Amino acid sequence: METQSNFDYNPLNDSLIVSRKKDDEKVYGSVRIGNLILDMTKEGRILGLEISNISDFFERVDMDSEILNNLTGAELIVEQKIDHAWLFLGLKTEGMQLKRIPVVIIPMKKAEEIRV
Repeated sequence: METQSNFDYNPLNDSLIVSRKKDDEKVYGSVRIGNLILDMTKEGRILGLEISNISDFFERVDMDSEILNNLTGAELIVEQKIDHAWLFLGLKTEGMQLKRIPVVIIPMKKAEEIRV
């Protein structure tokens, strides 16, 4: 089953949602880390990311938030290791190749092992 990357930028809410969910995968739960929400499977695979106040995030990484209005593509890049994962946001506009922006490093456990 192929992973498709979908995205939605909502300028009214100033949020960006990027999904890499396969058709046969189900979201088991979500984890909030500051202004990030991660959707995960029961096995701990990260399926999606929502960044609220994305313009503020762009300012912190020294990027012009105007890029958000011209996105032609966005993808969630996850480099998952045994005990942690690197998350990157890949963004494309007509005049810009895919730009890889580091988002967060998170410790990883299976979703069923996380106690709230």
